[in-house]
Amino acid sequence: MRKWLLASLLLFVSGVALIIASVSNGEGQVGLFLIFPFIVTQGWMGAAGSLLLFLAIFSIFIGLWTSATQDPGQAPVETNSPMPADRTKKSFGGVVLIGPIPIVFGSDEKIAKSMLIIAVAILVAFVLIVLILSLSKMSP
Repeated sequence: MRKWLLASLLLFVSGVALIIASVSNGEGQVGLFLIFPFIVTQGWMGAAGSLLLFLAIFSIFIGLWTSATQDPGQAPVETNSPMPADRTKKSFGGVVLIGPIPIVFGSDEKIAKSMLIIAVAILVAFVLIVLILSLSKMSP
């Protein structure tokens, strides 16, 4: 799972960098329609960036699928026996962004708060990127 996550992150960062380069060269545009961001490109950098973003999302799904179907290699635990004392509690959480509106969820309060911080950070980064790109188009 880690190699898929690392590959996804690398593809995503590369795609965003190519799209930013495309917009700064005047080959593309970014904007918001209602609350949905969109990208319009005319050059090879924007097309390659869009392809890398698609591949990043695809590799995330592949990583999730391989981790879900992977055999842990452990014997099944008997249902009548009590839970072992060394077993740790697992927690989970996530953020769903619908445009600029974050939906945060978590299995406990600590995870939910950290997901909220991540959602705010993503939202601030998105706003900064849009502002920087719009200001760079306005300069002569």
